[in-house]
Amino acid sequence: VESGPAGGAILAAKIAKECDLDAIVSFDMGGTTAKICLIDHGQPLKSRSFEVDRTERFLKGSGLPVRIPVIEMVEIGAGGGSIAQVDSMGRLTVGPESASSEPGPACYGIGGRRPTVTDGDFVLGRIDTRKFADGRMVLRRDLAEQALSSEVGDKLRLTPVQAAAAVTAIVEENMSNASRVHAAEHGKDLRRRAMIAFGGAAPMHAAQLARKLSLVNVIVPKGAGVGSAIGFLEAPLAYEVVRSRHSRLARVNNAATADLIAQMKQEASAVVAPAAGGQPIKAHVSAFLRYVGQGHELEVDLPFAADGGIDGAALKEAFDRRYKEVFGRFLPNHEIEVLTWAVTASAEQPVLAADDASNGSCRKIEPSGETPFTEIDGSTVHAPVYERSELGPGIILTGPLVITERETNTVVPRDFCVECNAFGHLVLTNLAAQAARQSDRKGATDDRQP
Repeated sequence: VESGPAGGAILAAKIAKECDLDAIVSFDMGGTTAKICLIDHGQPLKSRSFEVDRTERFLKGSGLPVRIPVIEMVEIGAGGGSIAQVDSMGRLTVGPESASSEPGPACYGIGGRRPTVTDGDFVLGRIDTRKFADGRMVLRRDLAEQALSSEVGDKLRLTPVQAAAAVTAIVEENMSNASRVHAAEHGKDLRRRAMIAFGGAAPMHAAQLARKLSLVNVIVPKGAGVGSAIGFLEAPLAYEVVRSRHSRLARVNNAATADLIAQMKQEASAVVAPAAGGQPIKAHVSAFLRYVGQGHELEVDLPFAADGGIDGAALKEAFDRRYKEVFGRFLPNHEIEVLTWAVTASAEQPVLAADDASNGSCRKIEPSGETPFTEIDGSTVHAPVYERSELGPGIILTGPLVITERETNTVVPRDFCVECNAFGHLVLTNLAAQAARQSDRKGATDDRQP
């Protein structure tokens, strides 16, 4: 269930380790939905429950709850095929209804007549028609403009380009709001994170989303358009064993629990070892705890005492600390109870070595063409289009520009620059956010001066 988005989060976690990033936010935008996942210390945020088949605009409580371990992410109905329309109150809305691949966006010319996010991206110059679907599909600008005008522009008195800009702005605002809420619900701060963007549509919207969230860096990995599939190919081998043993923390039998955890480690390692190919197997042990009387638990890494037993005092401190991270306070006089013990055995995939960037730093490349590109302020410029296959490590370009490849396009707007790093990933830098952060650091340093 929802295995595709999980593969993307695994890819993002791997790239974070490659690039030595401690805290990131992954952004996966495909044809129907957009998914946001928070990843800290190389591990995606996880949950023990999940809602299948959410119906009411992907809101919590509108799906079927299932108690299974999953990668925690927020999902909204905002993909390339999401349909834009003006409701009875004159408000522009986008999604969750999707045109799917058939009849698809209007610009496909295969029967779709309602405007989608892809139509908006196309009219704004974010898609290079020569390389779309490896050149096997001809996009129709006239059909895209006609759909945008009839469903949006005529009702709101906007030109086709203005209607396209409005559609993409709504989608990007929805995604930024969802990101902020998701981070706040889990006690996380987005501002110091880098973004890793993948999926067919994400690289076209990632820079604008980063601008709204005041993020400095966006990474678009190699093969971003099929990032979720690549994530599964590079995922570490892992197996989790879970045992429910409900008890007050103060009454936990240390000896019995240590024996239980040893058995769980043995069981999990026995599953992973045959496929590990001689790689060392690591065991991660955690506990799920809550204050007595509460209905939701938090996962905490399990601390061990010097004698190998469970350090109950350290576990209590770790839970209080985690609770404060999420909710802003903890309850010092409340008893804590343990619900579940979990052991995950894993064998890591080797991290790729970086390429030699020295030869690419001085090489100049020429654009393969140009596209009429509409900026966020409504101005239109002729932006150069570059082939991603031509970009090597060390090459730095300044926006506005579009980088094209078979599965997606990467949009680099004004006030952004892009560099291909040693691993072949594109690294976009939000120059305004970077300058603001440097100014904040300088101000903090000045404040500390005597």
